[in-house]
Amino acid sequence: ERSLSKMWVALVLGLLLLFVLAAGVSYRVALGVTRPLERMTGAAKRMADMDYEIRVPDDGKDEVSELARALNAMAESLQGQMAVIRRNGMRLQSVLDNMPSGVVMIDPAGNVTLYNSSAEWLLGSSAKERVGRSFTEFKQHYELSQLIRQALDSREPLHEELTVYFPEERLLELNLVPMRMSGEEETGLLIVLQDVTAIRRLERMRSEFVANVSHELKTPVAAVKGFAETLMAGAVNDPETAQSFLKIIHDESERLNRLIGDILELSKIESRRSTQQFSPVDLNAFLERTMEFMKTEAAKKNIELQWEADPELFLEADEDRLGQILLNLLQNGINYTPDGGKVKVRAEYVAGEGADDVDGKIRITVSDTGIGIPKKDLPRIFERFYRVDKARSRSSGGTGLGLSIVKHLIDMHHGTIRVESTVGVGSHFIIELPLLQP
Repeated sequence: ERSLSKMWVALVLGLLLLFVLAAGVSYRVALGVTRPLERMTGAAKRMADMDYEIRVPDDGKDEVSELARALNAMAESLQGQMAVIRRNGMRLQSVLDNMPSGVVMIDPAGNVTLYNSSAEWLLGSSAKERVGRSFTEFKQHYELSQLIRQALDSREPLHEELTVYFPEERLLELNLVPMRMSGEEETGLLIVLQDVTAIRRLERMRSEFVANVSHELKTPVAAVKGFAETLMAGAVNDPETAQSFLKIIHDESERLNRLIGDILELSKIESRRSTQQFSPVDLNAFLERTMEFMKTEAAKKNIELQWEADPELFLEADEDRLGQILLNLLQNGINYTPDGGKVKVRAEYVAGEGADDVDGKIRITVSDTGIGIPKKDLPRIFERFYRVDKARSRSSGGTGLGLSIVKHLIDMHHGTIRVESTVGVGSHFIIELPLLQP
């Protein structure tokens, strides 16, 4: 019995020891399996939250390590795909934000889903104010709202030109294109807005230019034709009348020649076909030569010519073009100044904002004591064929293109011109040119 009792005690102790050992080994085995699974579960949750940079250890050779390697490969693939998607999204957003056309997208419910920066500038409201809201809230653009409603109802493309007055007056070209959103039965709308104000203004100016040229050419041609017919009809036999008519024909042909020459010159300047030869110009010597050239014409009207320039004043410019600018302005000053008046040119250096002389400018002021220009006409005097006093301009031999040529030549020199004038007192044409050409 004692032996049997000892045997039972040894058996129980052995079983307990074996149970503890089995429990320890089982725990270690289970821990080796569940810990990687827990890590993979945590990694999967982080991937669900779009964190694709997570990786789990996969250096083993068992099935769990194989699963870890598969999970890491999936994370790496998703990370690469998301990077591509983000780059494409940023590229598309950059294109939308930087394109000159406004782009607006509207879903089938009538809510704005896309509103780029050009649309903000053209329509005067921010994307924060528009995205997610109905197009009917375009209170400042009632006609645009009506076009959007029409396009959504008809589901047909629309092309219109619309004048908007907010934030400023503009002429917009609208293209409204119905588009079906993915997974939706109903049709949304894509709107592309283009500012065509400048284009239409240029077209109008071109049309006006053709009409003005036709009108300007018609007058001298009609005069030459009429007087020539009169001479052919028998007036040539009267020497005095014939001489008078021939003088008129000569004057009109000269005017026609000047007009054609100015048109060709303006065309050459605008098309940038004329080459520019920039070189240092001594303004004192240049003004002296120019005033000497105009002295004979000024003497016909007893007009006093004066010029003044800072000593040792030089300017980088195309001397021929600069002479053309000054001669045009002096010619106008002489033509529109009464007998006994005065025309003066003043050249001076104007310091720039920078510390060196490179930022400095040369200011040339052409002043006269003429009839002056009304305030309402000042903004338009550089337009082609624009005349303040049409009858006076034609009688003085002007073509209406001189100041337009002057403006283009000054632009070619990267300069500016402005006018100050008082009716009955005189005018000041103020030119500012950079000391050195950029």
